[in-house]
Amino acid sequence: MCFHGNKPPSGNHCSAEHPAIKLRSFHCSLVVALYIADTDYVCLCRGPQLVLSEKALRLAQRHARHSNKPRVLCFFLGSVSVNSDEEGITLTLDRFDPGRDQAGSSVRVPSALLPGDVLVPCWFSFQTIGCEMTPHVSVLQALQQFLCSRQTLDLCQLVKVKGQVSCSQRLDAMGFSLRWSAVCPSVGVDVQSVRAVPIIPTALLRSLTSIGRHHAAGCFLTMDQSRKLLLVLESDPKASSLPLVGLWLSGVTHVYSPVVWAWCLRFLFSASLQDRWEVFSESGFFLLVIFGSTHRVPQFFQCRGPGPGPGPGPGLQLDYQLLSASQFITLYQQVAPVDGQTLQCELGSESQGRQTEVFRDARLSFSSTDRIRCGALTVLAKQQNCCVSV
Repeated sequence: MCFHGNKPPSGNHCSAEHPAIKLRSFHCSLVVALYIADTDYVCLCRGPQLVLSEKALRLAQRHARHSNKPRVLCFFLGSVSVNSDEEGITLTLDRFDPGRDQAGSSVRVPSALLPGDVLVPCWFSFQTIGCEMTPHVSVLQALQQFLCSRQTLDLCQLVKVKGQVSCSQRLDAMGFSLRWSAVCPSVGVDVQSVRAVPIIPTALLRSLTSIGRHHAAGCFLTMDQSRKLLLVLESDPKASSLPLVGLWLSGVTHVYSPVVWAWCLRFLFSASLQDRWEVFSESGFFLLVIFGSTHRVPQFFQCRGPGPGPGPGPGLQLDYQLLSASQFITLYQQVAPVDGQTLQCELGSESQGRQTEVFRDARLSFSSTDRIRCGALTVLAKQQNCCVSV
């Protein structure tokens, strides 16, 4: 999940064009004439933090012990939040869900999942076993479908985590070996600060620039024939058909916030935004306007994703990365758990091992059938409604 600074290409200031110029020609004035200066190299490389409550782990151990099965599939539920420095996210798992079986199906599902919850399926075992948290093509399909859909953008849907816990007991001591595996998009965006572009005054603009605004929101930008930007809400039925030139966001502090990264992915890969590529088809750039919580005036940026331009054109691919972490902890049955006690770890890149090989094979298999490329906008994956095959 990276944002990169990008030096401007050489060239002279573009001359003004007639106000009635078509939208697809605006890229000349927006991309070349609005550079301020070279920007710093900014990259978001911190892996997601995972926080598991001790209480939820003890409940999972108790449930698995009473099931009298060698392995039990259960679920940890929680929430996702952006770190205070806006350089990463934290997945907090503070609830245990034993799950339930579905009649006539081998699929096990959580029983108390709420909208916006982080869902982590976890295999619990009382014997040491090899790592079986192999990411399947269905995980990549679910990530692609979410980015291509019109579902409400939620960071919890951009990181798919699975867990595996093996427990050994000796007298009063319980040893827990925990392994975590996660898959998330791996797409970088080049970002550079540019001069301000006039915005058409509306009630929405006045709300975003008013004193004391802290509400997090975001959606798209379009432009009229006088080269003024118009803020569009995601709920606007015209948002999917207007010629879009970029994004606007509020409630964030820095351009490298994970929220900004997520919205950029939605703009680049959403299959419902039909006309966003015609405007910048030659340059590949789009605009980003941030109504920051620490700035009185909006900030303007020029962005470019991988490949020649936004949309599913040649060279633009929605790639993925595998993250993992492992930890060991000893708990005691006769010692009462401290309220709020947690286990913490950071998910990092997996570079070698059997897990990496399996993930690489899944990427290749998915790439040959379902990945967005060369104008194919069809979403082939079905909705993954929190189902895990047993």
